[in-house]
Amino acid sequence: MKMQMQTETRMRPRDAEDRRSMSSVAFTLASLRSPQVRLSALVALGLATFFVGWLFLGGHENASTAAQPTVSGVSESQLRDFADSAPNPVYWAGPRSGQTYELYRTSDGRVYVRYLPAGVKVGDPRPQFLTVGTYPLPNALAAVKRIGRAPGATMRQLPGGGLAVFSSATPSVYFAYPGEKYQVEVFTPSPSAARKLVVGGQVVPIR
Repeated sequence: MKMQMQTETRMRPRDAEDRRSMSSVAFTLASLRSPQVRLSALVALGLATFFVGWLFLGGHENASTAAQPTVSGVSESQLRDFADSAPNPVYWAGPRSGQTYELYRTSDGRVYVRYLPAGVKVGDPRPQFLTVGTYPLPNALAAVKRIGRAPGATMRQLPGGGLAVFSSATPSVYFAYPGEKYQVEVFTPSPSAARKLVVGGQVVPIR
């Protein structure tokens, strides 16, 4: 791990809502097959990691009971219909020809849109594909600011007062906007590609 993260005690959220959010993520992180330092860092930040939910919510007994995931392959029009009926905005990286949109939902409100190339089946367990996650998080902007203060993290202002953060510790980019109670996470196998998508304004709500 290149990035030396602060301990869980120092990074613990300051309010009750964030503590509840962190607790809901901790049980998922417990099933991640990664070095212990990565687990400690992510739990301390109180942020979900999309591929944790992607790979383990359906297979881990406790997690599946708590989150009740639903996964399906959908067309662009079906994805737009779902977004129209969702209580919160659902983000994606725009339409992409020749790819399947995998829609992954949990009962606690998290929504993931994964882009599957031709020949890749829905439910493929490999964390190798562009994925955009949108999930409820009280004080989302404050949470992004906290991760941005960690050693090695970089914060970037977005149009509209938004804030994005990325680091060498994870290939994901997180961002949030003032007054919004949800956070967006963008993953690609290439960290630089995820950053370009976010900074370039290509990750937007489905309209």
